[in-house]
Parts: sequence; structure tokens; C-alpha cells
Amino acid sequence: MFGYVKPDRDELLVKDYNLYKAVYCGLCREIKSNVSFFLSFGLSYDFVFLAIARDMLNRNGASVEKGRCPYNPLKKRAFVKSEGIVYASRVALILVEKSLEDKRRDKDVGLLSPFLAIAEAYLKRRLKKITRNEPYLTLEMKIEEGLKEFSRLESERSDVDTLAVAFGRVLADAVATGLEGDGERIARSLGTALGSWLYLADAVDDFEKDYKKGHFNPLLEQYGTPDEIRSHLRDIDVSFGAWARDAHLALSLVDRCDYTRLADNILALGLGREAYRIMKGDKND
Repeated sequence: MFGYVKPDRDELLVKDYNLYKAVYCGLCREIKSNVSFFLSFGLSYDFVFLAIARDMLNRNGASVEKGRCPYNPLKKRAFVKSEGIVYASRVALILVEKSLEDKRRDKDVGLLSPFLAIAEAYLKRRLKKITRNEPYLTLEMKIEEGLKEFSRLESERSDVDTLAVAFGRVLADAVATGLEGDGERIARSLGTALGSWLYLADAVDDFEKDYKKGHFNPLLEQYGTPDEIRSHLRDIDVSFGAWARDAHLALSLVDRCDYTRLADNILALGLGREAYRIMKGDKND
């Protein structure tokens, strides 16, 4: 995915920051050990939040254990081990494989096309093993259907809100598949709002590059030029705030647990900080 969904570290308690690192390390270890060594190098903050959200939705606490990092075995680290970690690692494989498939079809990849084809073929083999079991078989089919609909809307050069919500529905499936009842409803609201936020963030982050390369960007379709987009950043910020607020309100319906302060920080503060950074045009993390 994009790597935008992260905490505001300056506002985190030390114990919550340590918990976040333990989730990150736990997800990295799970991906390396049971999904794909290759995939662990592209681990995104977005999937770390997905692991946290799934554990909250399943009412699972944070089970932390000590172990040695596969990349630095001389140092012991804390790792979270949970259903959310396992689920997020499989979702990462599905989404990254579909993303590589889409990139390989992009005419602009040029000399990278053979390497992308190799990576895609490798991940596709790994994906076949993962999707033998539910809920991952169902999830793969839902994501494929959702991405086809999203691509259709993009080919029709739909407006930014329509595209954002279409991508949000894809992420809603990624968050909610396998859940039932209130948990599924909350997950779908969370995923739709967060996915919409992510799509807008990517559009804002890329409009300069897309303008230079002549690529489609819904903000360029709506406003025409980068200067016009910059003059309407206040309006764009309203959309950022609305979707972040909807995501936060959805997850606030879940019972408080070990992750609550961390999730509140990410959705109430981290998203706002990232939106501000993106709108400023700051490419530094």
C-alpha cells in the first residue's frame, strides 16, 4: 500500500511506542517466516495498522514475547504474536501481488518490466498456498472484483470522491473479511473511510509527478494545474479531516484494550500530521 498510516511519535507514550515497534517486528517476522522473505523488505506502516485494527475488532489483547530479530540476531526484540499479525501478513501478500500485476501492465515501467514479472510470478506462487484456506480465498476474489471496478472508474476519469470511495470499498474488504456482526460493520466503516483517505493522500502526493508525466490524476482532472490544486488545499484538507474523523469514530466503537491509545494516536493525530506533510510537498518521513 502507501505507508501513510503511522503514529505521531512525538505524542506517543514510551510504552505505546514500544508496543507499536513490537507489532511492526511481529508482522515482519511473520511475513519472513510464513509468507515471503521478499515481501518483508517492502513492509508498509499501513499493514501494521491493519494488524492492530484486526486485533481490536477481534477483541484480542497484545501478546508480546521476546526473541531475536532475523535481521539482527545479536539483539533481542519484542514481538507481538496474534491473529491480527497473521491476517495482516496475508492481506499484504494479496495486495502487493495485485499491485505488481497492475504495475507490470503499466507502459511506463520500461526496463523494470522483466524484474516486476519475476517478482509477480514468485508472489503469485506464494499466494496460491495462502488462498487455499478461508478467509483468504474469499478475500482475494473480493479484492480482484473491487480493483476491477476501481480500474473501470479510473478509465472513465471519474471524480476524486468517487474514486476515493471505490478504493475505500476495496480496503473495507481487506479489513472486514472473516468478521461477523458488529465487528464486520465497524470494520467496513473503518476500511471505507481509511481507504478513501489513502486514495486522496496518494493523489495529493503524486499530482506534481503525474502532471509532468501526463498521467491521470483526479485532482488534475478537477483543477487543471498543480498551481490550481495548491490554491484549493484548504478544500482538500476538509476531505482529509472528514475521512480521518469517520475512521476514528468507527474504531472508537470497539471496546478499549491494550491498543486503544495507539490506535487513537494514529487516527486522530498521525493521519493529520501525514496530510499536512503531503500538502506541504515534504517528501521526507
